[in-house]
Amino acid sequence: MAHLRGRIRQLETGAPASGSLMIGSGCAALDRLLPEGGFRRGSLVEWIESRPGGGAGSLALQIARQACQQQGVLVVLDRGAQVYPPALAAWGIDLGRVIWVQPRDLQEELWCWDQALRCPAVAAVWGELRQLDSRAFRRLQLAVEGQGGLGLLIRPAAARTATSWADVRLGVEPCAAVRNRRIRVQVLSCRGSAARGQVDLEWEEWSGQLRKAGETCAGGLVAGLADPAVACRSTGA
Repeated sequence: MAHLRGRIRQLETGAPASGSLMIGSGCAALDRLLPEGGFRRGSLVEWIESRPGGGAGSLALQIARQACQQQGVLVVLDRGAQVYPPALAAWGIDLGRVIWVQPRDLQEELWCWDQALRCPAVAAVWGELRQLDSRAFRRLQLAVEGQGGLGLLIRPAAARTATSWADVRLGVEPCAAVRNRRIRVQVLSCRGSAARGQVDLEWEEWSGQLRKAGETCAGGLVAGLADPAVACRSTGA
């Protein structure tokens, strides 16, 4: 059924037929929350964080890494110059396939988003967008449709009640933990589905292991990413 739904979406949106239509997160517990078992290429994913540095950027980078495994480049839109490239390399992201962009203002930032999402050579676009009205949001959604890329937007808590054109909206908040870092991911909405639910995830910041809270790590699973701010602090940057 998931394959059939994906094929129907492909025909409706004109997404490329080559390659996998869905992108898994690398964490089965997170994938199970989504009606299609992953993130559909040619769509926007909105990550709404309860507070800055709460884990949304980390998870979105994980999906970006997965999206770029086969082909295409990752565009990082870092207006605030917060991302630390060596940390991304340590997390398994090939810096040779990353395009770094630091827009000067909101107008330039939105233009960069639009152009990057329209480019067929781009597998994923990642960045924070604190300000985004409905009209600009709709333009980004139209830009990514049919190109096969993935738009990963990190949004503030205030955006939770705003109009959204994202295919998937996920709420992310940190949870108290004794040892490893723990975050809660909640499905706020999925276009064309009434899917709801949440899961607590836990990762070991130094080893990069991500799993459902309470589970033991599966051998060799490298899925979690530390937040750029955490990585900067840990390296003394």
